[in-house]
Amino acid sequence: MGYGLQDLRDAVRTLRSIVAGVGEEGIKALEDEELQAYKDLLLLLSREGCCRAGAGEPQASRKRSIIGQISSLARLGPWEYRPDSDLFEFNDDFYAIYGTTMAREGRYMASGEYVREFVHPDDARLVLEIFAESSKGRRPGTCEHRIIRRDGAVRTIRVWAVEQWDLGCETARTFGVNQDVTEYKIMEEELRASREQLSVAAKLAHLGPWVYDQQKGLFEFRDEFYAVYGTTMAREGRFMAPEIYVREFVHPEDAEMVRAVIADSTSQGPSIIEHRVVRRDGEVRAIRVWRGVMNRDADGNLEKIFGGNQDITERIIAENHLRESEERQKATLNALPDMLLRMDAAGRLFDYRVPEHFAGYLIAADKYKTVDDMLPAHLAQLVRELVLSSLLLGKTKMANYSGQSEDTVCSLEIRTATINKVQALVIIRDQTELYRAQREVQRLDSLNLIGEMAASIGHEVRNPLTTVRGYLQFLSGKEQFENQRGMFQVMIDELDRTNAIISEFLALAKNKAVKLERININTIISAIYPLLEVDAAAGDKTMRLELTPDLPDTRVDVSEFRQLLINLVRNGLEAMEDKGCLTIATARDGKDVVLSVRDEGAGIPVSMIAKIGTPFTTTKENGTGLGLSVCYSIAARHGAAIDFTTGVGGTEFVVRFKGV
Repeated sequence: MGYGLQDLRDAVRTLRSIVAGVGEEGIKALEDEELQAYKDLLLLLSREGCCRAGAGEPQASRKRSIIGQISSLARLGPWEYRPDSDLFEFNDDFYAIYGTTMAREGRYMASGEYVREFVHPDDARLVLEIFAESSKGRRPGTCEHRIIRRDGAVRTIRVWAVEQWDLGCETARTFGVNQDVTEYKIMEEELRASREQLSVAAKLAHLGPWVYDQQKGLFEFRDEFYAVYGTTMAREGRFMAPEIYVREFVHPEDAEMVRAVIADSTSQGPSIIEHRVVRRDGEVRAIRVWRGVMNRDADGNLEKIFGGNQDITERIIAENHLRESEERQKATLNALPDMLLRMDAAGRLFDYRVPEHFAGYLIAADKYKTVDDMLPAHLAQLVRELVLSSLLLGKTKMANYSGQSEDTVCSLEIRTATINKVQALVIIRDQTELYRAQREVQRLDSLNLIGEMAASIGHEVRNPLTTVRGYLQFLSGKEQFENQRGMFQVMIDELDRTNAIISEFLALAKNKAVKLERININTIISAIYPLLEVDAAAGDKTMRLELTPDLPDTRVDVSEFRQLLINLVRNGLEAMEDKGCLTIATARDGKDVVLSVRDEGAGIPVSMIAKIGTPFTTTKENGTGLGLSVCYSIAARHGAAIDFTTGVGGTEFVVRFKGV
């Protein structure tokens, strides 16, 4: 619709009402362009020439163009309402707020239709009441409500309205402007929330802002600052000299440092320092000081320094507790005997901890990037499979692993647990000693059982054999049995072999009496060594003696020690090919005396390692499987321990006796 002089006068009144309704705070929140547009429009329309009846049409056209531009910029939608016909008059500027056009909706619209078509249902009653009461002069000229645009978007508008009365003081027409203030409302809410958050944050963070006036040489403090020190501005004063501040609040041990920082403030830029203060209640607290923005005059001279103090006592206490907790956790982890890995399903290592005793199980390297770089192939594959299973199922998985490592059988327990969707924690526990202990218990149980059997039936079997042997020897001397003398000798030899087995069997008896005496085992070894050399030479093998001098004495049964040594040496000689060399050595390990017998054979098969020491376990075609069992029984009666290592380069048995 066109604008005449009366329209311009009405626009003046409307826009003045807009400015009055916005208020000072609202004007400050407007965009600069929009605010300037309002000012320009008011200035333009307030000039006497604008309202003069004789104004020319070109000038009015220019004013209408300006009003249209400002309306578009400010998202203003002007309207006119005639109570006598209950019709609104809208134009395209008005409909632009609603996402439509005058060509689609029409220039005129009844109030009820407007409410039905555009007003949000929850606000419809409010708007209808405004229509009903505004005609009676009972409603203010400004209100806000929600609308629904043609595209379905819900927006918030602000409505300004002024009334024109007839001579009878009745409302003849109402002029108004609708403005889309959705963004303003959002900004206002965000600004309010931001201010609240900033206020709460300042309180929670114990922040105390300050200003230092370089010209006056004074600090300016307020209540927020003094709150850190447990006092108020009313008590201490708004201004304070640096020396007084240091004397009154800074901890004596930090006073010199703070004085130096204050004295150096003119030549230094923004910085952060931490020191202690003494509150008015005597409590010592720690603060962090931010020395921030510096204001300078046109000549570059420093005028003011702005900064803030923050009470960080709780943070320092928390950091100390956290540091102590981390140290305790680290000490706890270091005390754990387990290997810990943090890795993904592809085998990539993100972190790992390897105790020293696991070194023999790892591939030698300074650093490891993947589990394949760290562990033997079969063990690494098992770990990857467990990790993948844990990540897929989200459950803890466990498996046991047994294998050969540095000529030693190892037994490991592996557990995996998910950390997140892509990483898992792997815990590897060395169960080798437990496995050995369990194996030793099983072996001892077997020895005990056989020992009890030997003690109960060994002599009963040997006595009849002695009788049979005597008669066979007697009969072999008769002339009538001269042709069978060879057969008699075979039977006698077999009886002697049977008797030897029974003798070894009896040696397993746990209650066998031993006669312990204090002696240096080097003496026993040296005495029996020539006999052992003869056995070695008979098999085209050699022996080497490595006895440690000044070996401490130990308490042993000489006869049983000889038996133990002979059994170990004969096993070693039988395990070697021709030209092999067997070494007998002694050593001192703390208070213990150590005997070792080392051969150069092919090693013990992995399948037999777990059975070593068990009665009747042998790899020899004609062996009884009692030789090592007897050695273990002798060691047990002496309170000694037997251990061994084996590999392709040979086997070494180590017997550890307690020194005297």
